[in-house]
Amino acid sequence: MKPLHERLHLYTEADDTYIFVPVDDGIETRSITVHRSSGDIVLNGPNTPLPSSARRSSRTIHGIVGVISLSLSEYIIVITGRELKGRLLGHDIYRASDFDILPLSPNVSVHNPQHPVEAHLLALVSSHLRGGNFLFAYGWDLTRRLQAQWESQEDAAHKSVWEMADDRFFWNRYLQTRLIDANANQDPDLQIMDLQESADMMKIHLQELVSIYGNQYLVNLVNHKGYEKPVKDAFERYITEYFDFHTECKNMRWDRISILTDILKDDLEKEGYFRLDASEPEPLKLQKGVVRTNCMDTLDRTNVVQGALAKFAINKQLAELGILPAGASIDDYEDFSKDFREMWADHGDAIATAYAGSGALKSDFTRTNKRTRKGLLEDGAKSLLRYVKNNYFDGARQDAFDLVTGTWIPRKSPASAILLTAALIFIFIHGIDYVSWPRLIPPTDVIYYNGPGYRSGNHGKGLQNNIEVAKRMKWLGTKRTRLGAEHIELGEIKKRVD
Repeated sequence: MKPLHERLHLYTEADDTYIFVPVDDGIETRSITVHRSSGDIVLNGPNTPLPSSARRSSRTIHGIVGVISLSLSEYIIVITGRELKGRLLGHDIYRASDFDILPLSPNVSVHNPQHPVEAHLLALVSSHLRGGNFLFAYGWDLTRRLQAQWESQEDAAHKSVWEMADDRFFWNRYLQTRLIDANANQDPDLQIMDLQESADMMKIHLQELVSIYGNQYLVNLVNHKGYEKPVKDAFERYITEYFDFHTECKNMRWDRISILTDILKDDLEKEGYFRLDASEPEPLKLQKGVVRTNCMDTLDRTNVVQGALAKFAINKQLAELGILPAGASIDDYEDFSKDFREMWADHGDAIATAYAGSGALKSDFTRTNKRTRKGLLEDGAKSLLRYVKNNYFDGARQDAFDLVTGTWIPRKSPASAILLTAALIFIFIHGIDYVSWPRLIPPTDVIYYNGPGYRSGNHGKGLQNNIEVAKRMKWLGTKRTRLGAEHIELGEIKKRVD
């Protein structure tokens, strides 16, 4: 793939333009000019000279995240800080650690917005950037697994990273659109909507997984009794096998996860793994299937089980390479085993923090191979943190995701901004009793669902249990998952899959 520039200098020409100039790194230099008044983005010809009036900013840019359009202005988001997280096949992998938001409108201040709605939307974007774990590389496609990259290497040879990236994991795909065009333990309210659409979507989901990854081995970790039982029962109407995580591993006997790997052992060996030898024209092995795990949030139990499966796989790989002797395990080599466990636990913490607001539960087992009482206490603290964040702050976090991914697009209208202010006040007074629901695209179709299925006794826990309120709040009544754009009074809703 075509390499990316690792550093850019930012120049400004009064209030007219932003000019991003690559630092000479052996790659053909083509600067980008952004005209602030029109919003036009121009990819300049090679070695285009700078205007004489251009002034260089002191900041160094490590990458352009993209362009986002809010109510009063468009903004360019740039990476101004990065942390080296590791190396993958000789390529540096970074985490974006600091950002700048540059307004296109000369009359808009990021630090002191003149309108409360613009201030609210900017705060959502800023909190999303600060709280995320955004990884990137300049010469490696992080969105696709090695086998997929090998299979498309000829096609990718002369293409840009964005042309080959898997959009499902291209975290700033929506924000890059303009630039690409320029270059051509508190139980929540449990509800099961027993609809034909549910079965249809399950079928489509599994068919997609098979088409991308091959054979699927489905491991259901939902508890077989108590609060989670209705979910298990609904799942088993389509999938009959599951691993009773809580029963098998009760009393902190987490070593018994080996029961699951023993059950799957033959299938794991049959499906194999991708093995490529740089001296050979063809791969020595191809992976033909994967294990799909789910629990309630597909976070904590899933991370523990996937960690066990990953250890099984790496033991197999190292043994076949002759690095491990027959019958040995990475557990016999404490330094390597510790690095493996820490890497896996850090990975789980990053995903859990982005999704649930705290590090992963049960991470003491992932890090040490032992379930401890200290770990139980830490899980209690994390659960309390999740409860607070998910009930009082999660709505704003979801709004930030919807805004940054283009699921909700603000309209360019101060009048709409005033409407949003009034709507937010109305929702706060009349709608939020306990839970901070997303405000840009509230899930009213789920909250007020009254069809077949199952619902626990909490009845919404958020918006008042009064359908008339939702009817009066017209902009709240918009369905969230219809295909295509749907217009509401304040912005546009695109598709979001929950």
